[in-house]
Amino acid sequence: MLEKHTKLETPIKAILKELNIDYSEKFIAELREILERGHEHIKPYPETMQVLESLKKKYKLGMITNTNFFSFSNLDSLFQVRKIFDAILTSYETNLLKPDPKLFKLMLKKLEVKENEVIIVGDSLEDDVKSAENIGIRGILIDRRSKHPSYKGRIISLDQIKNYLEANNH
Repeated sequence: MLEKHTKLETPIKAILKELNIDYSEKFIAELREILERGHEHIKPYPETMQVLESLKKKYKLGMITNTNFFSFSNLDSLFQVRKIFDAILTSYETNLLKPDPKLFKLMLKKLEVKENEVIIVGDSLEDDVKSAENIGIRGILIDRRSKHPSYKGRIISLDQIKNYLEANNH
């Protein structure tokens, strides 16, 4: 995820080698095919696009994602995320992974905002929310599976973001 590979086989082989797993070229081809077809099953939650479009009218939007080039390219071609977000940081472009605070600081710079002017919405309490909070950014956990029911800054659907922002004077 930390490099842009033009062939999907390259990172597959690197991962298998790192894990000390023997493989054949046939296995690599089959795995590549599975990964390439994975985007066929990607779909946003029902409210996602409408909420993002609504937020974009009032706020700058940024995306930080730990992903690889192929997955992000598919996501962008399906949903035009580069048109929705004002700034996007991917792990393969930055050579950084969440929860590295450098990613959040880089996003602040790209959006030209300060820590106290930003809210991060993420689905990982540790990698998204708490890591951002550690550098002074308020976090909202989108907890669709109720893994953290006692976490105060929690929503279970993006539909709730507008009410959360209004209730917290944003």
